[in-house]
Amino acid sequence: MVWYDQEVATRGIRFPEGQYLLEAEDAEYYYFRSPSPLEYRIFQNGSLTDGRFMPGGLFLSKALINMVPAGAYLSVEDPKQKTLTWKLGSNFLRKEGSLWTKNF
Repeated sequence: MVWYDQEVATRGIRFPEGQYLLEAEDAEYYYFRSPSPLEYRIFQNGSLTDGRFMPGGLFLSKALINMVPAGAYLSVEDPKQKTLTWKLGSNFLRKEGSLWTKNF
């Protein structure tokens, strides 16, 4: 899956295909490790100008209603530390069953 920040993209993120395994949880979220690094993209005038692959994954809210229901995180130096890098909203949640499934 690829998500962009707006219609004429300046930033994008690609979630690799595969199984995302539950690696952690806290009071608000479940954290699923990506099977391979996430790809972060930067665009200028519609052209890709930078791309980086970084370890991380997807987080999903435990609550039905949350200001940030889902998003991407990076795993930083300590594997237990997660850094929010991308917020996903209701448009992502509506794709459940067609582009992604929860299975835990």
